[in-house]
Amino acid sequence: MKFLAALAGGLAGALTVTILHELTRKLDPSAPRLDLLGENATQKLAQKAGYQPPTGKSLYAGSLAGSILTNTLTYSLAGMSGKKPFSMGTLMGAAMGWSAVKLPNKLGLKGEHSNGSSKRRWLTMALYITGGLVASAISRRIEKRKKPLVSPSKSPDDAWKPVLDIVV
Repeated sequence: MKFLAALAGGLAGALTVTILHELTRKLDPSAPRLDLLGENATQKLAQKAGYQPPTGKSLYAGSLAGSILTNTLTYSLAGMSGKKPFSMGTLMGAAMGWSAVKLPNKLGLKGEHSNGSSKRRWLTMALYITGGLVASAISRRIEKRKKPLVSPSKSPDDAWKPVLDIVV
């Protein structure tokens, strides 16, 4: 159960980063362009693997799917952390944001998409930290949800008897 809760939280965090990024880039031309960074990485990965890189909408779709998958798996680690999920979510988000800012240039990608200005660097960090917090919150909420009142080992009539004894 904990694994599924962590995976659901990871997916929620990944979708949060993606949705917030898409909204931010549509509203602000100076916002980070993580979509272009992902497309650049997808093209480079396809070339290294010996495949013809996709173009157009298939490049965008492949990049988006890869981003959501990897972010889901990474954020799901925050849900597996145990007693301090929000601390782990913040740390995971900060590490992912820092990686998105610092690593592209070292990997031969176009780093200006995430670190071209101070504003882009801070917004990139904020997007990933927000995703980590959402992943932690969703994982925790799923884990802490209340158990059903009816026990699977008892019939519904037997499950309500202790409640009825207290009331009557």
